[in-house]
Amino acid sequence: MISRLAWSEDRGPRLEEFIQSRRRAFLERFSAEPRFIAHAPGRINVIGEHTDYNGGLALPGAVDRWIGVAIEPLADSRFTLFSENFKGEISGDVAAIPAPVKPWHHHLLGCVALFFKTFPSGNGFRATVGGNIPVGAGMSSSAALELALMGALGACYGHSLTGPRLASMCQRVENDYLGLPSGLMDQLVCQMARRAHLLLMDFARETWRHVAVDLGGHVWVLLDSGVRRRLSDSGYARRVRECRRALSLLGQHVPSLSHLGQLGPAHMELMDSLGDLTPIRRARHQLTENLRVGAALEALALNDAEALGELLLESHESLGMDFQVSCPELDFLVERAGKAPGFLGGRMMGAGFGGCTLNLVRGAALGCFLRAMNRDWQGQTGRELSFQVCRLVDGASVRECPDAAPGSRNP
Repeated sequence: MISRLAWSEDRGPRLEEFIQSRRRAFLERFSAEPRFIAHAPGRINVIGEHTDYNGGLALPGAVDRWIGVAIEPLADSRFTLFSENFKGEISGDVAAIPAPVKPWHHHLLGCVALFFKTFPSGNGFRATVGGNIPVGAGMSSSAALELALMGALGACYGHSLTGPRLASMCQRVENDYLGLPSGLMDQLVCQMARRAHLLLMDFARETWRHVAVDLGGHVWVLLDSGVRRRLSDSGYARRVRECRRALSLLGQHVPSLSHLGQLGPAHMELMDSLGDLTPIRRARHQLTENLRVGAALEALALNDAEALGELLLESHESLGMDFQVSCPELDFLVERAGKAPGFLGGRMMGAGFGGCTLNLVRGAALGCFLRAMNRDWQGQTGRELSFQVCRLVDGASVRECPDAAPGSRNP
């Protein structure tokens, strides 16, 4: 119960415990040890939302919630994937990947299909998939799933899939197999992240660098709206189209403009002169959000948590008013958080239309903050508030299991 919460830095998931739970799950399912276990974290995005497909900036980081894949290669061409979260199994032949039947099949089979198209093999595998990243909460559970499964397959078949190459393959699953016009941010940060750091990402230059984070006794808290969405049935693709339309409109006045990430304060007067058109509102968010990323870097360099919190609130307002991807539940959480003890700032996080809010909270006041938020949420919805307190962690990785016996099952 939130009312009994006593927070300490020792609470929360631990990676080694998580990996061992993936090993046990495989052993229970298949009565054998896995050969490899891959894991990939979820992520938060402190600031820089919907900028990845517009040549802008973002400042995300990986957090201590993971998707794990335990895998064993087989001598024949059959494959079996068991999802612990959905309590279901997919099976088939690597030479003829079956079509998805249920919604949760799509990402898994998209990864398998792309992998064996890229690296043909006559040998199959068996694997278990599971994790503790809430699906649809805006923490990039899909990117973590793709990275963990692709990483496990790469290790299983002797292909070195790491860094940007692995992230790009996972993005192709979404673009080519799922028809989602998603950017590269989620896959890249979940792969390249570093403990106690954020990742400054410049999508126009295709560069990134790690940014140390030391905000003293402050913590990142995710509050779950309970509203679930998939990118395929949200307004995500529509926002992509509207941003392209904005680029076309502004390009008529600024011929050198190749992406919205190039917009700066000097272009604000031009946008104001074009009126309250929907594409222009989308462009305004891109301009101001990129400026907020720059200001956030300055705040982090000064360890100024209060300034960072104000930027989060400004971002939420822009995402709601100019980009229009918030929803009443997210707005309620941000508004009530502003009245709760220890709150410095917060915003909706992820593609929008549901999911979580990201909140920067004084650690000493965390219990009071959560009790106040739970009281208000229960009064509004009748439900207890779901929350997660997160730490910044390293990115995806694969390890070989020392107890595995490759023998005749190793292709």
